[in-house]
Amino acid sequence: AGVQWFKERNLFRDKNYTPKKADIIFIDWDYGKGNGVDHVGIVESVDGDVIHTIEGNHSDKVERYTYRVGSNLIYGYGVPEYISSDENNKEEQTTNVDRKNR
Repeated sequence: AGVQWFKERNLFRDKNYTPKKADIIFIDWDYGKGNGVDHVGIVESVDGDVIHTIEGNHSDKVERYTYRVGSNLIYGYGVPEYISSDENNKEEQTTNVDRKNR
């Protein structure tokens, strides 16, 4: 369901994409044998071709993992359109001004 949502919005990238911090990583434990996405995590950081993720539901724990860009375990990525901190600050400033004018 998650992959489809990103695809419908042109926000899905294949496994060869180099992700950015906060991208959603979709994992295929069956190495692309047709079973699709088995797991999901969040990209914490990328160091060269090493992807550092935070994932839950591993032996009832939240843990950090690493993958190589292009790994056969990676199905692809969701790349959300986050609001930049500048945009967020503008919204916050506008909200504060609105509150002062009430």
